[in-house]
Amino acid sequence: MSLEAIVARIEADAAAEAEAILATARGEEEQEVAAAVAELDGEEAKEEERRRQRLADLRRRLELHARRETERRVEHARRTLIDEAVAVAVENLSRLSDEEYRRLVAAILSRSKLDGRVEVVINARDESRLTAEFLKSCSTGERTFVLSSRRHEQLGGVVLVAGPVAENATFSMLARLAHEGLAMELAGLLAGK
Repeated sequence: MSLEAIVARIEADAAAEAEAILATARGEEEQEVAAAVAELDGEEAKEEERRRQRLADLRRRLELHARRETERRVEHARRTLIDEAVAVAVENLSRLSDEEYRRLVAAILSRSKLDGRVEVVINARDESRLTAEFLKSCSTGERTFVLSSRRHEQLGGVVLVAGPVAENATFSMLARLAHEGLAMELAGLLAGK
């Protein structure tokens, strides 16, 4: 074998070995690139899932907030309607016919816990229908109702005074005292229950 043949053979073997090394390196590089791409795809998928989760959480919080705000507004509207209904009821009570109004006030007087001389303070608009004679007819052996010279500013009803004790039985006060019960009852009606 000649020197040229040996050199050619060495060059051919070196070229083949270099080609094999390059092929192996290319294969390893492709595997590393594929592994890196797969890892990036996995990280991207995880990040996408985290974004979806954050958006879903945000959507749930916004929906909850919107529901609460709607419930708050509905409750406010209900309370407003109830307050208006109570105000209308007080107005309607004050506008009863004289006979009905006197019957209502007589019922209030009969439930009074005050004894002795009880001064009855009325609204100036009621002077013609709640007279001293009417109050005398409502008196019992335990209590005597007398018309006060003072007047209250509330809409309808009376204020009863016996010495230092007073009972506010004006329609607005009675409505205020009964408001929660009325509110619950009317809220049930408004809610269709």
